[in-house]
Amino acid sequence: MYRPFKHPFLLLLLVSASFTACEKDKDDPEKEKSRTELLTEKVWVYVDQGRDDNGDGVLSKEESDLEECQLDDSFKYNTDGTLTDRDNTNRCSLVDPETEIFQWAFQNNETEIVTNGRLIKIKTLNETTLEGSSERLDGSSNTKIIAIFKHP
Repeated sequence: MYRPFKHPFLLLLLVSASFTACEKDKDDPEKEKSRTELLTEKVWVYVDQGRDDNGDGVLSKEESDLEECQLDDSFKYNTDGTLTDRDNTNRCSLVDPETEIFQWAFQNNETEIVTNGRLIKIKTLNETTLEGSSERLDGSSNTKIIAIFKHP
């Protein structure tokens, strides 16, 4: 009688060894990224922006004032403390420069960003979303501005 493989136990051992060799080590979880890495590793673009008129900390559709020309604007936080702001193809103003460079820095245990003299309180910073709020003087009162960004 013909037997294609004389040692089936050896075959079983080889197959099981190949499965265990590819198994991920559960004791070595993937290192969590720092807030600097999350902020600086990719370009950010607008999802929405507007005034928090009712003060609930959530940007509703009625409060949004993001213009169509801002949808392709991009923001790149760099590890050297610079922020590159690009007004890309769909320009809002032909007078304003296409690219502007600002300084940025974390403060208050990396829960806030200071850039161009504005304090931005970070609500969310993760792999996909950057959401923050800042105060803007409108006439005689402060208005809370909320901005939400994602990676393109």
